[in-house]
Amino acid sequence: MPISTDDVFVYEDNAGTFDRLLPLLDLQSMYVLAVDLPGHGFSSHLPEGGLYTDLTWVIELKRIVDHLKWTKFSMLGHSMGANASLHFALLFPDLVERVITIDTVKPAVFPVTEHASRLAKDIDNFLALEERNQRLKKDHEFVFTYDRAISALKLAHSAIGTLTAEGAACLLKRATKIKRQPSGESGYVFTRDYRLQNVINRKTDGESLKHYLSGIKCELLIINAKSGLFTDRELQKVFIEMYADKCPKFEYLEVDGDHYVHLTRPHDVAPHIKRFLSPAIDELKATN
Repeated sequence: MPISTDDVFVYEDNAGTFDRLLPLLDLQSMYVLAVDLPGHGFSSHLPEGGLYTDLTWVIELKRIVDHLKWTKFSMLGHSMGANASLHFALLFPDLVERVITIDTVKPAVFPVTEHASRLAKDIDNFLALEERNQRLKKDHEFVFTYDRAISALKLAHSAIGTLTAEGAACLLKRATKIKRQPSGESGYVFTRDYRLQNVINRKTDGESLKHYLSGIKCELLIINAKSGLFTDRELQKVFIEMYADKCPKFEYLEVDGDHYVHLTRPHDVAPHIKRFLSPAIDELKATN
């Protein structure tokens, strides 16, 4: 049984986000695919004029699944990647057996009265980033030493959590390319698409999103960090109760740590995932 792991967040993370967690899961009987979504890590950027949206991730994941001819699999995602997994599982319920999300219960919601103004702001921001992206390509690239690149990653993530040097190193491997400078020295250039700083997501309110996500039919495990992104505990509770009612198997738990708990405290996260997957793993071992 394959597991697809996808991760992306506002700070343009990549498949390296699972480097410390996956080895602890003991998944020898499973085929694991970790994906750099478009614009992230080693994956290509969208063409000029292309638009990154929450549907972009779902479309590309479906493209991968169709190419591999997978018929049943599980999904593991962190943050925006977790939202993409939930969205995919809802749209293609016959494909997804289970979803595991880390520090994510649901996508963001907004009052109906704010939808138009927020979307207009997103469009303006996206066009500004697109212009900046084109200018940087023409003018110059920022080249970092290794230590400065690590510091830049830690600083960029500091608004919503604490990224350790070890965690930053996991991300750096796929977040940069080596570039030789005219002086003969080599430095690190970040590869992500700047337009990812303003992904244009659908705008929805809590009630509409609840109705939409109530169609999820797979098994679901949500692991939240106690110091993570709790945007609205009361609303999250509504969705947790809805998942418990709709999913054939549902578990919700909290672990010590912040938004990057899977990178900074993987030993606290791994046992819960292993336990959740153990029936499927045992079944695979019995048939092999």
